[in-house]
Amino acid sequence: MSGNHIFKEKRQGGLLTYPILLAVMIAGYKAGVVSYAVVILATCMCLSGMLMHMATAEVELNPDGSRKATFFDRLATAWAGGSKYDSESMNDLIAQFQTDAKDVNESCLLLGSLRRKLKQNEMALLEAANLGLIMTCANFVKNACTDDKRLAPALDIINMILSNTKARAMFQVDEVAVKELVDTLVMSITTHMRPEGEIELSGGNGITIATEHKDDSAPVMTGDQDEDVEFDFSDKATAKEINKYFFKYGFKMLMCLGLLTAENSKLQTLVGDRGAINVVVSCLVNGSGNPQLVKWSAWTMINMVMEHPPNKREFFTKGGLNHLTTAAAKHTNVMDTFQQCVALMLMIVAHDKNTKMNQSSARQVCLGNGIFEICQRGKKNFPEARELHNMIDQLLKILISDWS
Repeated sequence: MSGNHIFKEKRQGGLLTYPILLAVMIAGYKAGVVSYAVVILATCMCLSGMLMHMATAEVELNPDGSRKATFFDRLATAWAGGSKYDSESMNDLIAQFQTDAKDVNESCLLLGSLRRKLKQNEMALLEAANLGLIMTCANFVKNACTDDKRLAPALDIINMILSNTKARAMFQVDEVAVKELVDTLVMSITTHMRPEGEIELSGGNGITIATEHKDDSAPVMTGDQDEDVEFDFSDKATAKEINKYFFKYGFKMLMCLGLLTAENSKLQTLVGDRGAINVVVSCLVNGSGNPQLVKWSAWTMINMVMEHPPNKREFFTKGGLNHLTTAAAKHTNVMDTFQQCVALMLMIVAHDKNTKMNQSSARQVCLGNGIFEICQRGKKNFPEARELHNMIDQLLKILISDWS
C-alpha cells in the first residue's frame, strides 16, 4: 500500500475524531470534571477541524471524472430539496435505476436526479440518449402497475430527451429501439387507460387482463390505395370510464408518440402501421371529458398526420373526426385544448392533392356534427385570440366550399 493511500485513509478516518472528542467533553461537563468554558472551546475546535477536513480531504471520482457525493454533499442537497444522488454520474444513475427499480423510494430519488441532470445542458441530453436512457425508462413504463407514482417522472425523462432535436435524431438511428418504443407506448396506453376494475395496482388490488395492442384486422397503411371508399361514420368505439391514475400521466405517453414522429415521414408510417392512431382515437373517445388528454391527443395526431395522407385516411376511417368534434364541443372554453382540436380538423379537411381519402365526406362529418355552432362558441369565448379566429375562418371556408 502506497504512502499516499495511507495518508488519504488517515485523513478520511480522522473525521470521526472531532465528534468523539466533543462527546467526551460534554460527558465530562455532565460529570462535573470539565468546565463550561472548556466545552465551548472544544465545540469551536471540533467545528473548525471538521470544516478543515472537508476542505482538504481527497474525494473519490466517478468514471467520467465527476466528483462523487460525500455524506455532507448528500446532507446539503437533502436540506436544499435535492436528492442524495445529484452528484452521481449519468452512467451510475442509470445503472442504479436499473438495479433499484423495485425500490419505490430509491428509484423515485434516482429519477428526480436524472431529470435535474437533463435540465442542465444539451450535453446531458445527448449523453442520456447515447446511454440508452429512453429505453431504460420505456421498459420500466411497460412493466409498471397503473398506479405507480414513478410513471410520470419516467415519461418526463423520455420527453425531455425527445424534445431535443439532436438527441432525438441520435435515438431514431436505432430502428429496433424505435419500433420497441412505439410498441411499448401503444401497449402501455391501452393497458393503463382501462377502467378501475380492470387495472393492475401495485398493492395487488387489481386484476391482470391480457390486451392485444395491435389490431391485425386493420389494414396496414402503405399509401398505395387512393380510391374513394364509403365509410360508416357512426362511432366505432364505446366510451369506457378511464381510471383516475391514467389522467396523471396518460398525456405524457401521447407526447412521447408526438415527439417521436415530429417531421419524420418514415416514423409517421411506422406509428400508423403499429396501431398508434387507434390508441390516440381511443383517448379521444374515452377521455373526451378531460381537456388535458384531449389537447395532447389532438397535438400528437397533428404530428402523425402532417403531410402524411395515409395517416389522415386512417384517422378518418377510425371515426376520428366524429370523436374530435365531440371532444371539441366539450371544451370550447379551454383555449389550448380547443385550438389544438381546430388545428387538427383543419389539417384533415384542408385541400390536399395527394389525399388518400374522400375529403368531401370528411367535411360532411364535421358539418353533421354541428361544427359551425361549436366554432362560434369558441370565438365568443376567446374574442381576442386572433390566431384561433383565423384558423376557424379557414376551417369554415373550406367546409362550405363544396356547396358554393
